[in-house]
Amino acid sequence: MREPIRVMELAQAGNHSRAASLGSSIIERITFSEPEVAAWKARLDLAPELSSKYVELLSADEYARAQRFRCNRERRRYVVARAILRVLLASYLDVRPNAITFGYTQTGKPFIVNPATGLNFNVSHSAARALYAFSYDCHVGVDIEYLHQDCDYTRVAALFFSDRERGALQRLPRYQHKRMFFTYWTLKEALVKAMGFGLSALTQFELTLTQDQVPHVVNLPAAAGWGSDWALRSVDAEAGYIAAIAITRLHSRRVIGGGGAHASEPTLRQYDQ
Repeated sequence: MREPIRVMELAQAGNHSRAASLGSSIIERITFSEPEVAAWKARLDLAPELSSKYVELLSADEYARAQRFRCNRERRRYVVARAILRVLLASYLDVRPNAITFGYTQTGKPFIVNPATGLNFNVSHSAARALYAFSYDCHVGVDIEYLHQDCDYTRVAALFFSDRERGALQRLPRYQHKRMFFTYWTLKEALVKAMGFGLSALTQFELTLTQDQVPHVVNLPAAAGWGSDWALRSVDAEAGYIAAIAITRLHSRRVIGGGGAHASEPTLRQYDQ
């Protein structure tokens, strides 16, 4: 698995030829080499009038959380990220987006309470981008990070990286440190999220990367909960972002999101009634 997972952008209004005619965001379905997993990424910076449309899809607790953002831009990004998650889930579950109820594990990983389903999902957003993954047959974890965010990565690495991981960073030229830090971080966090653990689990294993940037996990705990049938890969995101997807496979394999890019495209317009 040397090639990064291919991810297609969700084309937003004003950035896609069909978006203008529909008057709302276009969501494009994709599949890749692991047919039991589907991944999507989204742009979150929409015009305010479109963001206000997305608010209608949120639950009361999501809306309350959105209101706690002091920055209008970050509030709109949160609203759009959550609404797109609901639209994507609704397209898989054949329900209205605002009919979906979420629960959360003790470590904060979301799952679907209503409707009853075996669909697993995970979401991550940073700055103006979001990443999503869905599967019926795998636990999934994703992470995306904006490279130019204000982050004391040296201190974070000291807290969560092993001696060998920190050593790999230090052996690189200084100008490569930040990118490599986020490569390690996104891979490690995606795996932890797929396993359903909190950030403290980042210290319980370590990664090595080949010259081709293929990750290998070493010293994975043998304790319950750490699966053995897993896959971990960096995502081909875009300039300014680093991202990763991790999956831990369950017993069966079921294709998700069949139909490829030509399948029907759920839009907000479908849920206006």
